Amino acid sequence: MSEVFKALPENITKEHLLQAIEKIDLEGIPKNSDSNYYDVVYNEIKYPPKVIVSFANLFANGDILDRDTFPGGQNTPCFKLLETNGFIIKEKKRRSHENNVIGLNVMVYEVKKSAVQNALELRSENEGYFYWNDATFKKLSIGDYVFVVIKGNNEVFFTQLDNNEISINKSDTKSTYFTDLKKVYTVSGKYNQFVRLKVLLKLETPKEWEWKSLGS
Repeated sequence: MSEVFKALPENITKEHLLQAIEKIDLEGIPKNSDSNYYDVVYNEIKYPPKVIVSFANLFANGDILDRDTFPGGQNTPCFKLLETNGFIIKEKKRRSHENNVIGLNVMVYEVKKSAVQNALELRSENEGYFYWNDATFKKLSIGDYVFVVIKGNNEVFFTQLDNNEISINKSDTKSTYFTDLKKVYTVSGKYNQFVRLKVLLKLETPKEWEWKSLGS
C-alpha cells in the first residue's frame, strides 16, 4: 500500500529555515533523526534536510512537523523548498549496508601527553566537535573516520572528518588563533591550518584503562 503524505505548509520561508538550523546548532540533531542519503551543507556543516524543514514549521506555524508525514529525497517538496531558498544539498557517500561504509578510511590518532592541554582547548563547548592541526590528516578525505585517543586524559572520541580547511586568524611565537562557528580558539604552537572532527561518540573508558601506543 502506498504511503499518503501531507503537503508542506506554503508559508515556510528562508528565515524559518535559518532559524531551524540555529535550533539544531544549539540543541543538536534529535536522536535517530540524522539523514541516510543526503545532507544540507550550510557554512560547511552538514544538516539533515527533513529535520530542517520539520523545525522550520515550528517558527512558521507553531509546531514541529512529524517527519513521517512528508517525504525527503530528490524532486520532493522538502528538497525543492530548501533548494528554492538557496540551500545546497549533497548526497552522502554510498553505503553498502546501514552500518558498513564503503570507500572511507579509518584512522587512530594519539594525542601525546604533552599536548593534552591543547586537546582540552580544541573542542566545542558541548564536545560536538574536536579540532586539531591538519598536518596528520592530509591524506584523509571529508567523511573519513578518526579515533582520537587523548593519552594522559584517558579519553577516546570516535569522530568523522567534517572540515579540513580551517584557516588561522593569526599566530605568534607561542600561540595560534583561529575562529570556527563563531568561537575563537587559542592553541600553543605555530600552525598553518586546522581540521574539524565531528564527534560521533565519546567512548567510556575504565579508570584503570591505559592506552598502549601503536607500535609499542
